Amino acid sequence: MARATIKDKGIEIIDDGRPVVVIFEENNMSFAKAIVEAYSSAILKETSEVPSIIGYDKTLIDEFSSQIDEILAENACAVLFVGGAIDTGTFLQQIDKTAFDGQIYLTFWSSSSDLVGSAGTTIDGVTITSVMDTKDDAELIKSYYNEFEEAYNVGPSFSAFFTDEAVRLYIDALSNVEVLSTKAIKNYLTDNKEVMGYSGNYTINEHGDSDREYILMKYEASKLVRVK
Repeated sequence: MARATIKDKGIEIIDDGRPVVVIFEENNMSFAKAIVEAYSSAILKETSEVPSIIGYDKTLIDEFSSQIDEILAENACAVLFVGGAIDTGTFLQQIDKTAFDGQIYLTFWSSSSDLVGSAGTTIDGVTITSVMDTKDDAELIKSYYNEFEEAYNVGPSFSAFFTDEAVRLYIDALSNVEVLSTKAIKNYLTDNKEVMGYSGNYTINEHGDSDREYILMKYEASKLVRVK
């Protein structure tokens, strides 16, 4: 089976001469645009080929037949799907019925509890790119998991970890800026300070992105398992 990954975004291209296709939700550009641009530039860097980028309008689409037809027509070796959990599940259900033999990648923000319910068994074998393994044995992660579970009788989702990190960052910024303004807070957060996160220390650049290493996680029996 052909597969493709992108080294600096949690995927490592194995170029077999076939293209990579990126599909994204046009209605959520504030989220999707940065991801699509980052991965597309990484694909171009690794393969010297411009990836096919296909948008879809969430308000108009209830199936992905045209997008899947294009994937098959291009004989793509891999697909990166950037969309919500329900849309992702629908896409996986539909492409599973075709002859597509490549790898499918999702962003970690797609992997909510709705994803497994929507995708069913078609989720197995799909790869997620992330910067955090919330089931890691790191002391900070285990401690937060246990505290959350004790307080709410359920384990934290990935978004709980990231939200907690973000809140701590903003509290730190609000406590230390001399003038309370958006610009002052941004400058404080992106001043290349080392930040202590659940998955290790990292810094934030001028675009608000962290320099944490990406990891690969794959669904096996509907559960995420770290593979790299």
